[in-house]
Amino acid sequence: MEDSLFASRSFDTRSAQAMIDVYKAYVAAYPQDSLAPEYLFRAGGVHESLHRPDEALELYDRVANDYPQWKNRVVLLFKKAVMLHNEGRLGEARTAYMQVIASYPDHKFGQDARVLVESMGVGDSTWLKDAQAKEQAPGAGSGI
Repeated sequence: MEDSLFASRSFDTRSAQAMIDVYKAYVAAYPQDSLAPEYLFRAGGVHESLHRPDEALELYDRVANDYPQWKNRVVLLFKKAVMLHNEGRLGEARTAYMQVIASYPDHKFGQDARVLVESMGVGDSTWLKDAQAKEQAPGAGSGI
């Protein structure tokens, strides 16, 4: 299915949705299989291609939460951060970048995340307001 879906120059929405359904059905049947997080990640990528960011983010979060030891977790977290950034959800993007930095400080993506956070600049009022609100919230001050 993947070969036919991605071989075409045009992206067939029905085929893409069918691919998502196959990925999710596999994970439902074999949640402990080593391919389960990979298939959820791929399903999220197809959702992205269909311009369904919320569905993609939901699957990315599911992979991060259900498979915290997945070998490609750093890729997943960085992809999520970049996606949020591209969607203009800068406060959420900054938080996601900070998660990459905290979890993988010496990895290339951790270093890239640091650069991207710095490039967002203090003048960006969207993420700055979000960060200030989180700092003022009860229980804040985790120090990331």
